[in-house]
Amino acid sequence: DVIENVKIAIPERGQSFAIIKRVDSEVIKQFKDEYLKTTALPINNMEQRAIERLRKKLLPLVMEEGYTQADLSEVIQNEFGMTKRHADFLARQETKLIKSKIIKDRAINTGHTRYVWQTAGDQRVRDTHRALNGKIFDFNNPPIIDELGNRGNPGSSYNCRCVARIILSE
Repeated sequence: DVIENVKIAIPERGQSFAIIKRVDSEVIKQFKDEYLKTTALPINNMEQRAIERLRKKLLPLVMEEGYTQADLSEVIQNEFGMTKRHADFLARQETKLIKSKIIKDRAINTGHTRYVWQTAGDQRVRDTHRALNGKIFDFNNPPIIDELGNRGNPGSSYNCRCVARIILSE
């Protein structure tokens, strides 16, 4: 299991999420390759090159240094000249993208490809995600997650607060 040495701090509501243990370089390379593929996801008011630069900057800070969302927000403000509010959003979003990839990779690497989609359960949940809540999916064949027909797993779209609850046994 390549993801064995990743330790995830699961936050209480309102707290930051952080990966708090150093990860070996091969795992970082795998995550970097997968994470950088998400550059197709647009970020309002950012050009493609800036998105790529942002993701290349943040990934090692999260994976190797264990930066929290607050730490990342500060880096984003300083390096990209963004407001605190926008930097806070991006730090939260980018950390969530990394976390969802870790969950997916860890599940698949341990032979568990199926999960139950779980929303945050409040009025801010998108209608398309609400319709997925409680249903079973496979990481390798994700459901349609928006009106455009895009497919994805929980946490793979912007501002998605959904999570994959891994099915450990049938």
